[in-house]
Amino acid sequence: MFSTFILGSAIVLAGSAHAQTVHEVKTDGLAYSPNTLTDVAEGDMVRLTFSKTVPHNVQSSTFDSPCTYDSAGGLASDTYNKGEVFEWTVNSTDPAFFFCSVASHCQSGMILAINPSDSETQEMAVTNAKGSESEGAPEGMVLGGMLATGGSSGSGSSSMMESAMSSTAMPSSSTMASDSTMASDSTMSSESAMATSSDMASSTSMGSDMSMTSTSSTPSETSAAAGSEGSAEGLRSSVAMVAAVVGAAIAFAV
Repeated sequence: MFSTFILGSAIVLAGSAHAQTVHEVKTDGLAYSPNTLTDVAEGDMVRLTFSKTVPHNVQSSTFDSPCTYDSAGGLASDTYNKGEVFEWTVNSTDPAFFFCSVASHCQSGMILAINPSDSETQEMAVTNAKGSESEGAPEGMVLGGMLATGGSSGSGSSSMMESAMSSTAMPSSSTMASDSTMASDSTMSSESAMATSSDMASSTSMGSDMSMTSTSSTPSETSAAAGSEGSAEGLRSSVAMVAAVVGAAIAFAV
């Protein structure tokens, strides 16, 4: 049963595993570097490392309104300036745009394009941003991604992916040790029962041989032999009964 469980868990893990590319981006002054990611597949991860001095964030927008938060895009980070790393999983291969809503960073060109088309490029989005006003997500909102270490996760795909991986995790070492111990105890109990039955059967046989040896063939000892044989028979019956009771008790305990 235990080996079947292990095999089943391995099959689940193999089925849920997929190749995932991690695309590294960082903030550089008032820009994302690189500011364009191409050939990003569905399920890939984007890992954005923030500046340790200048505060920035990343929020979803659109090509036509690159400095306005788009809730349909489903991504919003808090504002960070201590080198935090924010991660999210890409859910579509369609063109997607993101911006920094801090001050006038977006109007200065802080826009990230993922899988842009020839007709909707990052450079064109920067042009659309000029002269516009930034409208970010509600302050403190974290949606669609999470900090890589100790951060508050959003309700988007990154946290969902981690939850799915956790649910398909292999059984813990303590569980495996417990199952192994149970199997060992069961084997030892079974062997103990077999040894007990064997020992008691041997004792019965030895008792029988001793009784038969002690029985005399002379007529004058016929009565004594009969009495001795009766006692041996009673002993054999008692031993057999005790063996049966002990065997049943051990089998029940197992």
